[in-house]
Amino acid sequence: LAAARTAPWSSIASLRQPLAVGRRRRSLAREQYRVEHMGVSDGVEFLATGGGWTVLAALVLSAVMWLPRLTGTALVGGQLLPLGPSAGALWAQVGIGVRGSGAGPVAPSDPFAYVLAVLGSVTAWEPSLAVLGLFVAALPLAALAAWLCAAQLTRNAWLRALA
Repeated sequence: LAAARTAPWSSIASLRQPLAVGRRRRSLAREQYRVEHMGVSDGVEFLATGGGWTVLAALVLSAVMWLPRLTGTALVGGQLLPLGPSAGALWAQVGIGVRGSGAGPVAPSDPFAYVLAVLGSVTAWEPSLAVLGLFVAALPLAALAAWLCAAQLTRNAWLRALA
């Protein structure tokens, strides 16, 4: 290489790029690759890509599915029983107290009693109505969660709605 050289290195020094510039250029190229290939999106665009329609369709389907139960104020059947007559009765079941009928043993309450007391307090005039509302809202909430997860994977509106 030294024998074939006809000009000094200083003659091409202005054409050479400094190390810091090369490092910065490679860093920007890596970042550009990540943006293009890793699926980074600016936003989910919920209404523009059909998320609202998906949730609305799930709400209508849920209302039709639960229509026979929407006429009452409680879900009854199987292991489902109506909650207490008031929110105060639900909160009375929380904590340590007599369990069972009569002079039963003093024991702590079931942890789910706290969940039912909070849920029943939402509709204090009829606590079982909150459980019915939760059952009706379950399908639209699941559709919303599936749509948001699909929005992280694809930009195609139909695939998001299908999820």
